[in-house]
Amino acid sequence: MPVGPRAFRHLGRASRLIKVNGLRCDLARVEELARTRCPGVDLVCVPVGDPVRGEHYEVYYAGPRPAEPAALRRMLGRFPAGLPAPRAVHRVARVPRSATGKVLTAELTAARHPAEEPEHA
Repeated sequence: MPVGPRAFRHLGRASRLIKVNGLRCDLARVEELARTRCPGVDLVCVPVGDPVRGEHYEVYYAGPRPAEPAALRRMLGRFPAGLPAPRAVHRVARVPRSATGKVLTAELTAARHPAEEPEHA
């Protein structure tokens, strides 16, 4: 969105592709990798702005296990080369979705308990 001559405000992307430290990161690929490593866990990657990197992402998940974000991070293990790990991992009661199955990002980020401390990388 233009905010003046030769300036704009980044409002986000229409695709699931973001750039972290100049590296392309397909959030759909990250979610696919995470689901194979953590079966039975409903998770989603949410892009977030970062004052240093420009863009990054965080993982939100719901399910009976793992109980703690650190446990999910251990289950995910190392990411393949060129694929950055999430900035933070949050456990939520459920991943809110629309009637068509799309993640309701605004509700998801608001659902995180305000006192919860995220598990940072």
